[in-house]
Amino acid sequence: MDDAVVYGWGTVGRATAKVFGIPHFFSKSESNITLKDAAYKRYHFFCLPTPTVNGNCDVSHIFGYIKQLEEIPHNQNVYIIRSTVIPGTARHIMNELGIHSVVSNPEFLSEDTAEEDTRYPDIVVIGGDQFNYVEDVKGIYQSFVKTAKTFTTDSITAETVKYAVNTFYATKVVFANQIFDVAQKIGANYEVIKEIMYNRKWIGKNHLDIWHKGGRGAGGKCLRKDLDAFENYSKSKLLETVKKLNDQYLSYHPKKEGV
Repeated sequence: MDDAVVYGWGTVGRATAKVFGIPHFFSKSESNITLKDAAYKRYHFFCLPTPTVNGNCDVSHIFGYIKQLEEIPHNQNVYIIRSTVIPGTARHIMNELGIHSVVSNPEFLSEDTAEEDTRYPDIVVIGGDQFNYVEDVKGIYQSFVKTAKTFTTDSITAETVKYAVNTFYATKVVFANQIFDVAQKIGANYEVIKEIMYNRKWIGKNHLDIWHKGGRGAGGKCLRKDLDAFENYSKSKLLETVKKLNDQYLSYHPKKEGV
């Protein structure tokens, strides 16, 4: 897929480039194409970090690159945002820059299985406010990716569903920790409780383990930052409580033997 560029060369960017056969990538640390040359490519996949800073999702890198690309003479570009961004980001960029070709295509990857998750996803979500650009991106997936379900929608819905998924996972982690604490107090066996819950078909077999990489709570690269950003954005009372409890669990350090 020579007519495309990936922005951001981390886990998501590398997996996206590999699966779609995209030879060109651009990032602050390393690139094999200039922005001037990139502007002449049609498809631009943004896989850039969107850190949560003071409760706000920072999309400045994405906006900055699109703004620079728009300032360079080019053919019709399609900007595909794979990064997790606050609802309304695509529309804000389009309104600010006077363009119509920004599409939200959130990734649903695990860091350890990123390429496999990109090549064989259980779902693909493509959201845009111009039907032709949504169909354009859908055609890319039909050519390169094997999936059971593809959902097309507007940009703000696509952006929201990513936060809905990740904050649900974080809530599930915190819920499991709460049940674990109750079990500890009353002498119940949490491992047995967890195993029985796993065998209920409506619950699923993820996010019920208490210990992850030596700690508790929903941490990692995505869940905590997305919980913090969406709680601040949504002002949800539920997520406010989940965030407070999660912060407590993340600060928990088990006692070492003999201490």
